[in-house]
Amino acid sequence: MPAVFDKKGEDVQKVKEEYEEEKEILIKRLVNFLWMSIILKNKNRFYNFGKKALVEFSGSKLTIMRQCQLLGLPRSTAYHIPVPVAPSKQEIDIKMPSIVFTLRNPLLVCAESVMSSTNLATKSEGVW
Repeated sequence: MPAVFDKKGEDVQKVKEEYEEEKEILIKRLVNFLWMSIILKNKNRFYNFGKKALVEFSGSKLTIMRQCQLLGLPRSTAYHIPVPVAPSKQEIDIKMPSIVFTLRNPLLVCAESVMSSTNLATKSEGVW
């Protein structure tokens, strides 16, 4: 009789391990999905950054204006130097609860993001 219970215990352990493996795979897919959505939303920033590196400010036969025209890059973007801005203490205090919630509940946040982006749920339906 104990052999039967031992076998069930092994089966339960095996199911738990499979569940954890599947959970890890889904989390990795979720992270990839989130990164891709961030990149797609900001693709012009990333795209222009690569173009900006191609502009030669000195030693070129082409003017900077012509280089920018050929690259399809706004001239102001070629000259722009980003300035890193540190968030204030107040901004950190405001945003920290949502960041902690997102880190603790990534699947819930992703589900809300997907539902809102695909219009599966709307405020009028009362479903979030």
